This record gives sequence, C-alpha cells and structure tokens, in this order.
Amino acid sequence: MINLRKNLKLNLALDATTDMLRSASKAQWLMGCGCLLAMLLLNQAYSAFTEARAMYENAREEARWFAGAAPTLEKIQTSVEASQSDFQRQSLLSRVNQAATQNQIRLIRSDFREGGVQVMVEPGDVDQLFQFIFRLQSEHHIITVDASIIRTEPGMARARLALQEAR
Repeated sequence: MINLRKNLKLNLALDATTDMLRSASKAQWLMGCGCLLAMLLLNQAYSAFTEARAMYENAREEARWFAGAAPTLEKIQTSVEASQSDFQRQSLLSRVNQAATQNQIRLIRSDFREGGVQVMVEPGDVDQLFQFIFRLQSEHHIITVDASIIRTEPGMARARLALQEAR
C-alpha cells in the first residue's frame, strides 16, 4: 500500500514537471539548461578539489614520515660508523698483539682510546721494547702517538703506549 502511494506521488510529480516543460518558454529552457550545466561544472570542481586535498594530505603525511625517519637514518649511520670504528680498533689491537708475540713482549693491559688503542707492556728488555715499537711502525703501519717508558732496573723497562693506525 505504501509503495503504491509513493509511486502515485512520483507519477503525479513527473506529470506536473512534463506539463510545466511543455508550457515553458525558450528562456526558461535555456535557464534550466544553464542551471544543469552549472551543477555539472560545480560537481567537477568539487571532485578536483577533493582529489587535490587528498594529494595534499598524502604529501603532508610523507613529509612527516621523512622528518621522523631522518633522525633514525642518522642513528643508523652513526651506529654503522661506530661498528666500523670498533672493527678497525679490534684489527689494530690484533696486529699489536701479533707484533708483541713476534718480539716476545707481553702486554699487561690494552684498552681502546680515541682513534686507537692504549697498551701497557710488562717490564722487559729495553732493546726488545724499541724493536717492538719499530716493528709496529715498519711492518704493521702503526704509529706511536704517545709513549711513557719507565726503566724498572738496569736494561729493563715497562711502557705505556698510545698507538694509532698510520694514515
């Protein structure tokens, strides 16, 4: 029953519209066509506006993401540089240990320091100590940045050496 009433109302509205269009003048037709064209243009403009707004929001979101990613990328780069630096120090210390073994010198302690390693040499023959330092420079390309050599007894000495990779 409700559907019949709706259909009846719709039919009456269509009849009234067609009657009005039959009796309409050319000016009314042109005005109706102009309004229809204006509505179509407004619809197109609104579609373009919503598309531009979506592009703007996406660009803004990407900019936020990149701004947040920049510190993360910097942290990753710093971490990679630190691990490379640690690897270079380990390599340096390994070569120092190798040279110490070749010269029969015993290292008491070794630790990392800015740009290189610091080693403490057990008291031993002074000549062996200098041969050790010379071998580091000539064979392993390791330079002594700072050295503290203390004589413990005649012909014997202990040393604290700050060593760095020669560049």
